[in-house]
Amino acid sequence: RRLLAKLVEFFTWFEKDYPTKKEEARRALRALDSSPFVLPEKVEHRRVLEWREIEEYFVRIAHHKSPESEEFLIAVDDLERILLDQMQPSTFDDFDTLDRIIEGGELSAE
Repeated sequence: RRLLAKLVEFFTWFEKDYPTKKEEARRALRALDSSPFVLPEKVEHRRVLEWREIEEYFVRIAHHKSPESEEFLIAVDDLERILLDQMQPSTFDDFDTLDRIIEGGELSAE
């Protein structure tokens, strides 16, 4: 019984202090997010997968794989896009959509 109790304690500690790579990515993206709200689960999951893919690419490059110049530039561009989207999301398209909805509501109220 003591062993089982210690194992539960150990695995609880381990989960807290040694997160998976996906959980590390999720925490990093949330820390970069300028919004006080958490993204919808599907959107966040997609961003975590993107982050992990880019991270794995740069780890491969750092560990002996010579990058193709075009492939490297694409990866840098992808990383920049993710970082910019997290820190300062583009809302202009949303504003245009909202303006159309408001305009439509005002026209139908007349």
